[in-house]
Amino acid sequence: MKLFINKGQYGWYTTARNYKDKDDKSFVNLHFAKNTEPMDGTECINPIEWGLNCYKGKTGITIFKYEVVDNSNMGGDKADSYKSADIKPEELPFY
Repeated sequence: MKLFINKGQYGWYTTARNYKDKDDKSFVNLHFAKNTEPMDGTECINPIEWGLNCYKGKTGITIFKYEVVDNSNMGGDKADSYKSADIKPEELPFY
């Protein structure tokens, strides 16, 4: 899975969008194991070991191990991380 991530004022995040409505998007907070954060402000990573978490109703992902990958073949809008994961909308259980 390829995941395009950004570093904002409050930490790392990625975005998810509804493929039917481009205005419907959500930010997902990312947390990295101690001293393993990427060096740049934006990266494309392949999470190898990760887990989902929740804090005060907001979803996050804790990434324990990852590799930095080339982001030149992300395709389309880099914020649409589901596209880079090679998942087709009809394969999703909630559509």
